Amino acid sequence: YDTIPMGITTEIGLNMPNNGRFTSYEGHIPSLVSGNAREWNRMAAAMVLQFEEHVKEDPTGFYSDMFALRDLAKRSFDERGAVISNYIQEGKVSKYPYSPTGRIVCAALRKTYAAHLAHHYTHRAIQSGKITVPEGKSEKDRHYFARVLTKKWLEECDPDLQKIRGGV
Repeated sequence: YDTIPMGITTEIGLNMPNNGRFTSYEGHIPSLVSGNAREWNRMAAAMVLQFEEHVKEDPTGFYSDMFALRDLAKRSFDERGAVISNYIQEGKVSKYPYSPTGRIVCAALRKTYAAHLAHHYTHRAIQSGKITVPEGKSEKDRHYFARVLTKKWLEECDPDLQKIRGGV
């Protein structure tokens, strides 16, 4: 709910990277992931087993898909010996692509597929002065910042919407 598309094209979506192998675009953070059906089934099974292993060690602790991906990437192999972490592509997800003056860094967005407006990224962007919180809003209003980012991206970066939408 806090990741918005910023230029990923239908071509990228239809022709999955890494021959359809499960791919994470922000390390172990599942803000943007891809894979074919077989890979999703493989990773879902691996994550369930990882969760069961974690519950044995810490039955009361919080555990999420993000922590499961982190722990699986540390191991690098699932129980069948299949590589898990070979396809982590850093740099395809942006975190508040603003310059210190508050303008969008269009060149950075041209290289990414999406923007992840996670709560800690929002907090850092506010603290650094990249974005400001208007009266009546708070840093919890990430939906507001997503709308502002999208509007500024369209106005300042002039993205090729025809290509993004899959047109000729």
